[in-house]
Amino acid sequence: MKAKQNNIKIYLENDHLVMYGDPAESNGCVLRGVVGLELTKSIHVKSLELKFSVTVSVQWMKHREISDRRCKEKKVLNYCSYEFLPLNRTKQLYHLSAGYHAYDFEFVLPGVLPETAQLSKTYHVQYELEATASRPSLLTGDLVARKNVHISRQWKDLVLDYINPVTLKDAWEEMLEYEIFIPKQVFSLGETIHASVHVAPKKGQYRVRSVSYSLNEYVTLYPVDNWYNGKRLLQKRFIYNFTKYAYGIKMKKWDFFIDIVVPHSLQGIGCDTRNDYVKVIHKISFTITFEGNHGQELQIKDSSHIYIIQKNTTDNLPGYEDTGLSEPYDPLRMVNLRKHTRQIQYEHGPLNMLPTYSEQNLS
Repeated sequence: MKAKQNNIKIYLENDHLVMYGDPAESNGCVLRGVVGLELTKSIHVKSLELKFSVTVSVQWMKHREISDRRCKEKKVLNYCSYEFLPLNRTKQLYHLSAGYHAYDFEFVLPGVLPETAQLSKTYHVQYELEATASRPSLLTGDLVARKNVHISRQWKDLVLDYINPVTLKDAWEEMLEYEIFIPKQVFSLGETIHASVHVAPKKGQYRVRSVSYSLNEYVTLYPVDNWYNGKRLLQKRFIYNFTKYAYGIKMKKWDFFIDIVVPHSLQGIGCDTRNDYVKVIHKISFTITFEGNHGQELQIKDSSHIYIIQKNTTDNLPGYEDTGLSEPYDPLRMVNLRKHTRQIQYEHGPLNMLPTYSEQNLS
Protein backbone atom coordinates (compact mmCIF):
# COMPACT_ATOMS: atom_id res chain seq x y z
CA MET A 1 0.00 0.00 0.00
CA LYS A 2 1.37 3.39 -1.00
CA ALA A 3 2.30 5.60 1.94
CA LYS A 4 0.30 8.79 2.38
CA GLN A 5 2.25 11.85 1.26
CA ASN A 6 2.21 15.50 2.19
CA ASN A 7 -0.58 17.28 0.36
CA ILE A 8 -1.89 20.79 -0.34
CA LYS A 9 -5.43 21.64 -1.48
CA ILE A 10 -7.59 24.68 -2.21
CA TYR A 11 -11.15 24.72 -0.85
CA LEU A 12 -13.55 27.41 -2.08
CA GLU A 13 -16.71 28.85 -0.60
CA ASN A 14 -18.02 28.99 -4.18
CA ASP A 15 -16.16 28.19 -7.41
CA HIS A 16 -18.80 29.95 -9.56
CA LEU A 17 -18.91 33.70 -8.96
CA VAL A 18 -21.50 36.05 -10.46
CA MET A 19 -20.84 39.68 -11.36
CA TYR A 20 -23.98 41.83 -11.39
CA GLY A 21 -24.48 44.62 -13.89
CA ASP A 22 -22.41 46.30 -16.55
CA PRO A 23 -18.61 46.20 -16.00
CA ALA A 24 -18.61 49.98 -15.57
CA GLU A 25 -21.13 49.84 -12.72
CA SER A 26 -20.53 46.44 -11.12
CA ASN A 27 -19.06 46.32 -7.63
CA GLY A 28 -17.45 42.98 -8.41
CA CYS A 29 -17.56 39.97 -6.12
CA VAL A 30 -15.57 38.22 -3.39
CA LEU A 31 -13.64 34.97 -3.71
CA ARG A 32 -13.19 33.24 -0.35
CA GLY A 33 -11.64 29.96 0.60
CA VAL A 34 -9.04 28.01 2.50
CA VAL A 35 -5.62 26.65 1.56
CA GLY A 36 -5.14 23.40 3.46
CA LEU A 37 -1.85 21.63 4.12
CA GLU A 38 -2.08 18.00 5.20
CA LEU A 39 1.34 16.89 6.43
CA THR A 40 2.24 13.36 7.39
CA LYS A 41 5.55 14.59 8.79
CA SER A 42 7.07 17.93 9.64
CA ILE A 43 8.63 19.92 6.82
CA HIS A 44 10.52 23.14 6.16
CA VAL A 45 9.25 25.61 3.57
CA LYS A 46 10.67 28.84 2.19
CA SER A 47 7.24 30.40 1.59
CA LEU A 48 3.54 29.72 1.12
CA GLU A 49 1.81 31.83 -1.54
CA LEU A 50 -1.55 31.92 -3.31
CA LYS A 51 -2.00 33.55 -6.74
CA PHE A 52 -5.19 34.32 -8.65
CA SER A 53 -4.70 34.80 -12.39
CA VAL A 54 -6.66 35.03 -15.63
CA THR A 55 -5.48 33.66 -18.98
CA VAL A 56 -6.93 35.10 -22.20
CA SER A 57 -6.07 33.00 -25.26
CA VAL A 58 -7.03 33.90 -28.84
CA GLN A 59 -6.39 32.33 -32.23
CA TRP A 60 -7.06 33.43 -35.81
CA MET A 61 -5.88 32.95 -39.39
CA LYS A 62 -3.69 35.57 -41.04
CA HIS A 63 -4.13 35.58 -44.81
CA ARG A 64 -0.99 35.96 -46.92
CA GLU A 65 -0.31 35.78 -50.65
CA ILE A 66 1.56 32.48 -50.48
CA SER A 67 -0.24 30.71 -47.63
CA ASP A 68 -2.34 31.40 -44.55
CA ARG A 69 -0.72 31.43 -41.14
CA ARG A 70 -2.39 30.56 -37.84
CA CYS A 71 -1.75 33.25 -35.22
CA LYS A 72 -1.96 32.69 -31.48
CA GLU A 73 -1.79 35.14 -28.59
CA LYS A 74 -1.97 34.54 -24.86
CA LYS A 75 -2.19 37.06 -22.03
CA VAL A 76 -1.66 35.89 -18.43
CA LEU A 77 -2.52 38.48 -15.82
CA ASN A 78 -1.91 37.97 -12.09
CA TYR A 79 -4.77 39.94 -10.61
CA CYS A 80 -3.99 39.33 -6.95
CA SER A 81 -1.86 37.23 -4.64
CA TYR A 82 -1.39 36.60 -0.96
CA GLU A 83 1.66 35.44 0.98
CA PHE A 84 0.64 33.39 3.99
CA LEU A 85 4.32 32.72 4.76
CA PRO A 86 6.41 35.41 3.06
CA LEU A 87 9.76 34.60 1.55
CA ASN A 88 12.39 35.60 4.14
CA ARG A 89 15.29 37.72 2.91
CA THR A 90 17.60 36.08 5.43
CA LYS A 91 16.76 32.72 3.85
CA GLN A 92 15.40 31.41 7.12
CA LEU A 93 12.85 28.61 6.74
CA TYR A 94 9.43 28.04 8.24
CA HIS A 95 8.95 24.82 10.21
CA LEU A 96 5.52 23.21 9.82
CA SER A 97 4.73 20.33 12.13
CA ALA A 98 2.94 17.18 11.05
CA GLY A 99 -0.84 17.55 10.98
CA TYR A 100 -3.29 19.99 9.48
CA HIS A 101 -2.70 23.66 8.65
CA ALA A 102 -5.47 25.91 7.33
CA TYR A 103 -4.97 29.38 5.82
CA ASP A 104 -8.05 31.47 5.03
CA PHE A 105 -8.08 33.95 2.16
CA GLU A 106 -10.40 36.54 0.65
CA PHE A 107 -9.93 38.29 -2.69
CA VAL A 108 -12.12 41.23 -3.74
CA LEU A 109 -12.44 40.96 -7.52
CA PRO A 110 -13.24 44.05 -9.63
CA GLY A 111 -16.41 44.13 -11.73
CA VAL A 112 -14.49 44.82 -14.95
CA LEU A 113 -13.13 41.26 -15.20
CA PRO A 114 -14.22 39.41 -18.38
CA GLU A 115 -16.47 36.39 -18.00
CA THR A 116 -15.15 32.85 -18.28
CA ALA A 117 -15.52 31.70 -21.89
CA GLN A 118 -14.48 28.91 -24.24
CA LEU A 119 -15.40 29.63 -27.85
CA SER A 120 -13.74 26.80 -29.75
CA LYS A 121 -10.06 27.71 -30.21
CA THR A 122 -10.80 31.32 -31.13
CA TYR A 123 -11.32 32.83 -27.68
CA HIS A 124 -10.71 31.33 -24.26
CA VAL A 125 -10.80 32.96 -20.80
CA GLN A 126 -9.84 30.90 -17.76
CA TYR A 127 -9.38 31.87 -14.11
CA GLU A 128 -7.11 29.85 -11.85
CA LEU A 129 -5.93 29.80 -8.26
CA GLU A 130 -2.48 28.38 -7.59
CA ALA A 131 -1.16 27.68 -4.10
CA THR A 132 2.55 26.92 -3.76
CA ALA A 133 4.50 25.81 -0.70
CA SER A 134 8.12 26.37 -1.82
CA ARG A 135 10.55 23.80 -0.46
CA PRO A 136 14.27 24.54 0.15
CA SER A 137 15.52 21.65 -1.99
CA LEU A 138 14.85 20.67 -5.58
CA LEU A 139 14.93 17.03 -4.50
CA THR A 140 11.95 17.40 -2.19
CA GLY A 141 9.87 19.35 -4.72
CA ASP A 142 7.34 22.13 -4.08
CA LEU A 143 3.79 21.40 -2.97
CA VAL A 144 1.44 22.87 -5.59
CA ALA A 145 -2.37 22.94 -5.89
CA ARG A 146 -4.49 24.51 -8.65
CA LYS A 147 -8.20 25.15 -8.91
CA ASN A 148 -10.30 26.75 -11.65
CA VAL A 149 -12.82 29.49 -10.87
CA HIS A 150 -15.78 30.31 -13.12
CA ILE A 151 -16.94 33.93 -13.42
CA SER A 152 -20.23 34.83 -15.11
CA ARG A 153 -22.24 38.04 -15.32
CA GLN A 154 -25.89 38.84 -14.79
CA TRP A 155 -26.87 41.90 -16.80
CA LYS A 156 -29.48 44.45 -15.83
CA ASP A 157 -31.51 43.77 -18.98
CA LEU A 158 -31.48 40.05 -18.15
CA VAL A 159 -33.41 40.84 -14.99
CA LEU A 160 -35.77 43.29 -16.66
CA ASP A 161 -36.35 42.02 -20.18
CA TYR A 162 -35.76 38.28 -20.48
CA ILE A 163 -37.73 36.64 -17.70
CA ASN A 164 -41.04 36.97 -19.58
CA PRO A 165 -42.38 34.64 -22.31
CA VAL A 166 -42.14 35.59 -25.96
CA THR A 167 -44.64 35.12 -28.81
CA LEU A 168 -43.73 35.30 -32.50
CA LYS A 169 -46.91 35.97 -34.43
CA ASP A 170 -47.60 37.18 -37.94
CA ALA A 171 -49.55 36.56 -41.15
CA TRP A 172 -48.36 36.47 -44.75
CA GLU A 173 -50.55 38.48 -47.10
CA GLU A 174 -53.64 37.19 -45.30
CA MET A 175 -52.92 33.73 -46.74
CA LEU A 176 -51.06 32.02 -43.93
CA GLU A 177 -50.65 32.80 -40.22
CA TYR A 178 -48.35 31.41 -37.58
CA GLU A 179 -47.78 31.73 -33.86
CA ILE A 180 -44.74 30.44 -31.95
CA PHE A 181 -44.77 30.61 -28.16
CA ILE A 182 -41.65 30.26 -25.96
CA PRO A 183 -42.51 30.34 -22.23
CA LYS A 184 -39.24 32.02 -21.18
CA GLN A 185 -36.04 33.41 -22.66
CA VAL A 186 -33.32 32.56 -20.12
CA PHE A 187 -31.83 29.05 -20.22
CA SER A 188 -28.89 27.44 -18.44
CA LEU A 189 -26.50 24.79 -19.73
CA GLY A 190 -28.20 21.41 -20.09
CA GLU A 191 -31.72 22.86 -19.90
CA THR A 192 -34.43 22.07 -22.47
CA ILE A 193 -36.03 24.85 -24.51
CA HIS A 194 -39.74 24.16 -25.01
CA ALA A 195 -41.83 25.92 -27.65
CA SER A 196 -45.24 25.47 -29.27
CA VAL A 197 -45.85 26.10 -32.96
CA HIS A 198 -49.17 26.89 -34.66
CA VAL A 199 -49.37 27.22 -38.48
CA ALA A 200 -52.66 27.70 -40.36
CA PRO A 201 -53.34 28.52 -44.04
CA LYS A 202 -56.10 31.14 -44.18
CA LYS A 203 -57.29 30.73 -47.77
CA GLY A 204 -56.28 29.24 -51.09
CA GLN A 205 -54.80 25.85 -51.83
CA TYR A 206 -51.74 26.25 -49.61
CA ARG A 207 -49.87 23.28 -48.20
CA VAL A 208 -47.39 23.50 -45.36
CA ARG A 209 -44.34 21.44 -46.27
CA SER A 210 -42.10 21.85 -43.21
CA VAL A 211 -41.05 23.92 -40.24
CA SER A 212 -37.31 24.20 -39.60
CA TYR A 213 -35.93 25.50 -36.33
CA SER A 214 -32.41 26.02 -35.09
CA LEU A 215 -30.43 27.36 -32.14
CA ASN A 216 -27.71 29.68 -33.42
CA GLU A 217 -24.73 31.33 -31.76
CA TYR A 218 -23.39 34.69 -33.02
CA VAL A 219 -19.93 35.80 -31.91
CA THR A 220 -18.25 39.18 -32.42
CA LEU A 221 -14.54 39.27 -31.50
CA TYR A 222 -12.95 42.68 -31.02
CA PRO A 223 -9.38 43.47 -32.13
CA VAL A 224 -7.83 44.12 -28.70
CA ASP A 225 -4.04 44.57 -29.06
CA ASN A 226 -4.49 44.37 -32.84
CA TRP A 227 -5.81 40.80 -32.68
CA TYR A 228 -7.67 39.30 -35.68
CA ASN A 229 -5.63 41.35 -38.15
CA GLY A 230 -6.90 44.56 -36.56
CA LYS A 231 -10.54 43.95 -37.58
CA ARG A 232 -13.63 42.63 -35.89
CA LEU A 233 -14.09 38.90 -36.43
CA LEU A 234 -17.67 37.66 -36.90
CA GLN A 235 -18.63 34.02 -36.46
CA LYS A 236 -21.87 32.05 -36.58
CA ARG A 237 -22.33 28.54 -35.25
CA PHE A 238 -25.32 26.21 -35.55
CA ILE A 239 -25.80 24.63 -32.13
CA TYR A 240 -28.92 22.68 -33.08
CA ASN A 241 -30.87 22.29 -36.32
CA PHE A 242 -33.97 20.23 -37.09
CA THR A 243 -36.75 20.14 -39.70
CA LYS A 244 -40.26 18.80 -39.05
CA TYR A 245 -42.06 17.75 -42.24
CA ALA A 246 -45.81 17.84 -42.94
CA TYR A 247 -45.37 15.65 -46.05
CA GLY A 248 -47.39 18.08 -48.19
CA ILE A 249 -50.74 17.08 -46.75
CA LYS A 250 -53.50 19.68 -46.91
CA MET A 251 -54.58 20.81 -43.47
CA LYS A 252 -56.56 23.62 -41.94
CA LYS A 253 -53.97 24.03 -39.18
CA TRP A 254 -50.84 22.40 -37.83
CA ASP A 255 -49.99 22.45 -34.11
CA PHE A 256 -46.99 20.78 -32.53
CA PHE A 257 -44.35 21.18 -29.82
CA ILE A 258 -40.58 21.31 -30.12
CA ASP A 259 -37.76 20.65 -27.65
CA ILE A 260 -34.19 21.88 -28.00
CA VAL A 261 -31.63 20.70 -25.45
CA VAL A 262 -28.96 23.28 -24.63
CA PRO A 263 -25.49 21.61 -24.54
CA HIS A 264 -24.28 20.73 -21.05
CA SER A 265 -20.79 22.22 -21.33
CA LEU A 266 -19.01 25.34 -22.57
CA GLN A 267 -17.39 23.21 -25.27
CA GLY A 268 -20.81 22.84 -26.90
CA ILE A 269 -22.10 26.37 -26.48
CA GLY A 270 -20.91 29.70 -25.11
CA CYS A 271 -22.80 31.81 -22.59
CA ASP A 272 -24.17 35.20 -23.59
CA THR A 273 -21.38 37.71 -23.06
CA ARG A 274 -20.41 41.24 -23.92
CA ASN A 275 -17.19 42.90 -22.85
CA ASP A 276 -14.12 44.57 -24.36
CA TYR A 277 -12.99 41.28 -25.90
CA VAL A 278 -16.10 39.57 -27.21
CA LYS A 279 -19.85 39.67 -27.67
CA VAL A 280 -21.88 36.43 -27.74
CA ILE A 281 -25.63 36.23 -28.37
CA HIS A 282 -28.04 33.39 -29.21
CA LYS A 283 -31.19 33.18 -31.30
CA ILE A 284 -33.81 30.57 -32.08
CA SER A 285 -34.68 30.80 -35.78
CA PHE A 286 -37.77 29.40 -37.54
CA THR A 287 -38.40 28.84 -41.24
CA ILE A 288 -41.90 27.86 -42.41
CA THR A 289 -41.89 26.36 -45.91
CA PHE A 290 -45.19 26.01 -47.75
CA GLU A 291 -46.48 25.44 -51.27
CA GLY A 292 -48.44 28.09 -53.14
CA ASN A 293 -51.43 27.72 -55.44
CA HIS A 294 -49.22 27.06 -58.46
CA GLY A 295 -46.76 24.70 -56.74
CA GLN A 296 -44.17 27.36 -56.01
CA GLU A 297 -42.16 27.09 -52.78
CA LEU A 298 -42.60 29.97 -50.35
CA GLN A 299 -40.94 30.67 -46.98
CA ILE A 300 -41.56 32.74 -43.89
CA LYS A 301 -38.67 33.33 -41.47
CA ASP A 302 -38.67 34.63 -37.92
CA SER A 303 -36.38 34.50 -34.87
CA SER A 304 -36.17 35.33 -31.19
CA HIS A 305 -33.22 36.25 -29.00
CA ILE A 306 -32.69 33.97 -25.99
CA TYR A 307 -30.16 34.23 -23.17
CA ILE A 308 -27.79 31.33 -22.35
CA ILE A 309 -26.22 31.38 -18.90
CA GLN A 310 -23.99 29.02 -16.90
CA LYS A 311 -26.64 28.29 -14.30
CA ASN A 312 -30.09 29.71 -13.77
CA THR A 313 -30.23 32.41 -11.11
CA THR A 314 -33.35 34.14 -12.42
CA ASP A 315 -35.70 32.00 -10.31
CA ASN A 316 -34.48 33.81 -7.20
CA LEU A 317 -33.35 37.22 -8.38
CA PRO A 318 -32.43 39.97 -5.92
CA GLY A 319 -33.76 43.47 -6.44
CA TYR A 320 -31.50 45.13 -8.93
CA GLU A 321 -30.58 47.85 -6.45
CA ASP A 322 -28.96 45.06 -4.38
CA THR A 323 -27.18 43.22 -7.16
CA GLY A 324 -23.98 45.19 -6.76
CA LEU A 325 -23.46 43.49 -3.44
CA SER A 326 -21.38 40.34 -3.17
CA GLU A 327 -22.66 37.21 -1.51
CA PRO A 328 -22.62 37.88 2.27
CA TYR A 329 -19.91 36.30 4.35
CA ASP A 330 -21.08 33.04 5.91
CA PRO A 331 -18.77 31.96 8.77
CA LEU A 332 -20.48 28.59 9.07
CA ARG A 333 -19.64 27.79 5.46
CA MET A 334 -16.03 28.80 6.06
CA VAL A 335 -15.93 26.50 9.08
CA ASN A 336 -17.09 23.63 6.88
CA LEU A 337 -14.26 24.43 4.48
CA ARG A 338 -11.73 24.42 7.29
CA LYS A 339 -13.03 21.05 8.50
CA HIS A 340 -11.54 19.53 5.38
CA THR A 341 -8.14 20.12 6.92
CA ARG A 342 -8.60 20.39 10.68
CA GLN A 343 -11.14 19.92 13.49
CA ILE A 344 -12.63 23.18 14.79
CA GLN A 345 -15.14 23.85 17.56
CA TYR A 346 -17.49 26.72 16.69
CA GLU A 347 -19.94 28.31 19.10
CA HIS A 348 -21.07 31.37 17.07
CA GLY A 349 -17.99 33.22 18.19
CA PRO A 350 -15.21 34.82 16.13
CA LEU A 351 -13.03 32.49 14.09
CA ASN A 352 -9.28 32.34 14.49
CA MET A 353 -8.75 33.17 10.83
CA LEU A 354 -4.98 32.69 10.75
CA PRO A 355 -2.82 29.76 11.93
CA THR A 356 -1.10 30.23 15.27
CA TYR A 357 2.53 31.21 15.47
CA SER A 358 3.33 27.76 16.87
CA GLU A 359 2.41 26.34 13.48
CA GLN A 360 4.82 28.51 11.55
CA ASN A 361 7.90 28.93 13.72
CA LEU A 362 11.01 30.13 12.02
CA SER A 363 13.72 27.53 12.19
